[in-house]
Amino acid sequence: MIEAVSSKNLDELLPLMRAYMAFYHVQNIDDANNKAFFSQFGEDSDKGCLFLYRQDGQAVAFATVYFSFVSSITAKVAVLNDLYTAPGYRGQGIGRKLIEHCRA
Repeated sequence: MIEAVSSKNLDELLPLMRAYMAFYHVQNIDDANNKAFFSQFGEDSDKGCLFLYRQDGQAVAFATVYFSFVSSITAKVAVLNDLYTAPGYRGQGIGRKLIEHCRA
């Protein structure tokens, strides 16, 4: 199941975001900073949005979409910036499902 991240489920995103950052060797990962930063992206945000993927009720993957603009087509666009699936859930097509959801 895919759901938008909001204040109701943001805390479930944070462990996945920590793992994602650790995968990319980010130094000094700060959960409080991550919570403050990612809380600005929601269903009604003009900056972007995040999506969680749940399997058996547990958040196991996420995608981050940021909004930007493109001069050549004079339009607002959505950029899929981050895509992460917890190691134990990889190879099941979860990332593809998140990509397809973000394209819709």
